[in-house]
Amino acid sequence: MKFTSLTGRCLLVSTIVFWLCSVAIPSWAQQPPLSGAGMTKAGRFTQSYDWYEGEHRKTAWLNPDLIAEFHTGAVLESPLSGLYPDAVVLEQHGENIRIWRLPVGIDTGAVLDNLNSRVDHAVKYSPVFHDAPGPASRIRALPGNIIVYFNPEWDRKTISQWLAARELLVVHRLANGSAAYVLKTGPGMEALELANTLHDTDGVNAAFPDWWHETVTR
Repeated sequence: MKFTSLTGRCLLVSTIVFWLCSVAIPSWAQQPPLSGAGMTKAGRFTQSYDWYEGEHRKTAWLNPDLIAEFHTGAVLESPLSGLYPDAVVLEQHGENIRIWRLPVGIDTGAVLDNLNSRVDHAVKYSPVFHDAPGPASRIRALPGNIIVYFNPEWDRKTISQWLAARELLVVHRLANGSAAYVLKTGPGMEALELANTLHDTDGVNAAFPDWWHETVTR
């Protein structure tokens, strides 16, 4: 009888743990990756990208199957679903952000170039990255814009001249410092590449993308 009772308890505990894990991990993370490109056989991402927050190097891993869609206005029918009807929405974050999974065999980079070149500025698209090489790690994406911290000894006139020389536009100045600005870029890799270019520039203390990322932890 004691053995039977202990077995029953173990089964109950196992069922509860399985249920909790299923709730904690989002649907896209539970599904096996579709693409062979950019993945190991064990389902680990192989393509990584670096950026810098001050002197600290950060790394994110590209998910070759997913695309992030950002709506800056009212959410209407997605342009992505019209162009790629086999794509499916895996996650909805708030009212204006969707995570899409593309069908097998479609080049994510080509899709992003196509979408960002033909849709209006109310809808933006980005690759999806992970904070670790596995698909269950937190995701992040690049809706556009970068954050730049200039030399605090620079005045606004010096900063304005620096920006004008590079034809960079200011979205707004951050409230936590007169030398910290959000600069305008397109979505996706453009933001990451510009931030990495500027981070080594004289007069720039830090430059990094204005990332969107999940607010939940796993």
